[in-house]
Amino acid sequence: MNKLTVFAALAVCVLAPIVGNAQMPSIPSFGSKSNATPDLGTSQTGLVKSYVAANKDVLTAQSKMLQALGLKDKAAAAQATADSLGDGATKGNLQDADKVQSDDSKALSDALKAPAGNMDAQSKQIYTQGLISLASGIVKYTGMRKDIDAFKSGLSGASPLQTPKLQTGAYIVTSFPGNLQNLTETMKNAVAFAKSHGIDVPPEATAVI
Repeated sequence: MNKLTVFAALAVCVLAPIVGNAQMPSIPSFGSKSNATPDLGTSQTGLVKSYVAANKDVLTAQSKMLQALGLKDKAAAAQATADSLGDGATKGNLQDADKVQSDDSKALSDALKAPAGNMDAQSKQIYTQGLISLASGIVKYTGMRKDIDAFKSGLSGASPLQTPKLQTGAYIVTSFPGNLQNLTETMKNAVAFAKSHGIDVPPEATAVI
């Protein structure tokens, strides 16, 4: 064995343990859960779904109570709006539905203040169903608070490229407080009317006021 061969063999023996024990450099991790940016698109989809579900209950409630009070045309319009809402509703769809809801709330408020005629048993039953549906809508609204706060927080850090795609969620964040306040006030008036006119008041209704 010549000297060159011996030297090469020794080099292999010396370097092998070093290579075998060497540690690969660590690769930094990105996007950890603690620092992850919230998926605002997904959050917006969830908000719209929840908002639509709450609004459908409210519009159905208004439809039933308006029907019970003899305002059949407005009752039909409210129910048609409720039926037209879907999970993929846009900002424009929600604005239109909220306008109908607001107009119906005023009509209902005026009707509740006016002297009521004799309501038959069927009308009273429909009114009670309206109270149940309104309570359901208020519960759904209230349950959105945490998601709305999270979306609002994420929205403040959204990039200029993201913002135009998040207008529906931004609208919900803006309209939510006033809507919930108005619905709670409507429920108080509706319950007071029911109690003074011999209409059954379900426990769901009193639980949200």
